[in-house]
Amino acid sequence: MDPIMAYPFAGTGVAGVFDPKRVEQCYESALRNILMTEKGSVPWNPEFGSSIASFVFDLNDAITQNLLMYYAFEDIQAQEPRLRIVDLYASFDPDNYSADFTVTFIAYDDPSETPRSAKINTVPVSRMAS
Repeated sequence: MDPIMAYPFAGTGVAGVFDPKRVEQCYESALRNILMTEKGSVPWNPEFGSSIASFVFDLNDAITQNLLMYYAFEDIQAQEPRLRIVDLYASFDPDNYSADFTVTFIAYDDPSETPRSAKINTVPVSRMAS
């Protein structure tokens, strides 16, 4: 896949800021934006984001953790049409009310159908995390 322009900018100076990024970085940024934006917080687009940031239960049981993974998967699947989600894994930090997500995906525009991973760290999974 060809590098494309996107945030986050890499390097220093003008050349580093405007250098092309790998497409994996672009998809990782899109996934991070979905998971870290609370659903309903974006004006004129109340369906954007994820409902996991407004979860009210503690992360001390497997049922709650599986529910959070389900909502994360559903939110990504519904809002990122460029990707087919192959796997979603989360590790939870109950003390800090956060989770680290690893999303494995295949881009629909990739003819080789190579599975790629994006790691999204420290996603707040409760309003108590703030």
